[in-house]
Amino acid sequence: MTTPPITGTVTVAPPIDKACGLFTASFDAWWPRAFHIGAAEVDEIVLEPFVDGRWYERGVDGSERDWTVAVEHRGFERLVGGQAVHDTIDGGGGWALLLSPYGGSVA
Repeated sequence: MTTPPITGTVTVAPPIDKACGLFTASFDAWWPRAFHIGAAEVDEIVLEPFVDGRWYERGVDGSERDWTVAVEHRGFERLVGGQAVHDTIDGGGGWALLLSPYGGSVA
C-alpha cells in the first residue's frame, strides 16, 4: 500500500538548499511541542535525515518514542515516513499548522 502524499507550501527567505537543511537539521527547533505521543513532556524531537533514519521524540524523563523511520529522503523534494506519520500530520490541522512555525523559524 502506497502512502498518499501530504503537500503544503510556505514561503521563506533563505534559498531552497538552506531551507531544506533547516527543515531536517533543525526539526527540533520548530516542531510545536504540543504535538507528541509520549507521556512525558518533550525534551527533543529528532529526524535522522537519511533512509532508515528514525523520527522520534525524547522526553524530559529520557524516554524515547518512535514516530516512524524514513522510507525515502531527498531533502525537501521528497521525505517519506510511514502511514502513522501521514495520518497524524494529515489530520488535526495538517501541514498548514506545522509549516507556520517552520516558516517563522527560518525567517
